[in-house]
Amino acid sequence: GSKAWLKKINTFQGAAEWQKMIQSPSSGSNSLEGPVLMEAPETGNIVLVQSYERGRQLTMLDDRGRTQWQAQQDSGVVRDVAINADDELIVTGNGATEQFSIQGERLAWASLSGSVQSTSGQVDVFGKSIYVGASIYRDGKIQAVVAHYTDQ
Repeated sequence: GSKAWLKKINTFQGAAEWQKMIQSPSSGSNSLEGPVLMEAPETGNIVLVQSYERGRQLTMLDDRGRTQWQAQQDSGVVRDVAINADDELIVTGNGATEQFSIQGERLAWASLSGSVQSTSGQVDVFGKSIYVGASIYRDGKIQAVVAHYTDQ
């Protein structure tokens, strides 16, 4: 698998406060890897999302770079990540959207479509509304999908 390096820099002094390497799930040399994504909720924590075609790993770090929790799923490549008003994490990609609590517990899961070969995607949160858009490649055809979920 690949590695992600995180470094927190004090912008006033220009000095590194900490740095950390996070190993991604083992993906094998021929696997399609997703982009490394990061979000920083108001709590000061950092959420790192690493993924490949057969799995995803989410890591929550505190403001000092210490791992608070790590979760792995077999849901595939993550294309986008967002955080709602309750600091819950929403990830989308590979035709699936998942919602996680700030403690790493999976709260909800939804599939945009049946079996897909690859997708692009984006997730946006506005108040209690979660919007997911994706282009899905299935059975030799590209389809556009838009979904609206209400956060409960």
